[in-house]
Amino acid sequence: MEKGVSVNLLSYCGLYCGNCSGYKRGMPLMGKCAGCRAGGGPPECAIRECCKAKGHHTCAACDTFDECSLFDGFIHKVARVIFGSDKRGNLRKIGEIGADAFIEDRIQCGRP
Repeated sequence: MEKGVSVNLLSYCGLYCGNCSGYKRGMPLMGKCAGCRAGGGPPECAIRECCKAKGHHTCAACDTFDECSLFDGFIHKVARVIFGSDKRGNLRKIGEIGADAFIEDRIQCGRP
């Protein structure tokens, strides 16, 4: 695994952008996504701004992500349906096994 590249494709909210169809091929009407850390995804993502302000690499480093209302917004609900993602579950797993092992798991299973 190319650590620098792969870690940079781990979004603040716990998705692995490297497996996202928007990153790989692009999305209709939106074009190709650059990945969360490169400014892709929702332009005004509150989760990204919160993590950056707190100095966290992901929300997994935050003690309150399980109760955080930022995950309940419209965009995140849509992503949950489109990608079948469980961001809080992903963040718990990152906390348990670490970012590198989580990324390896995502690469192997092919899910964001």
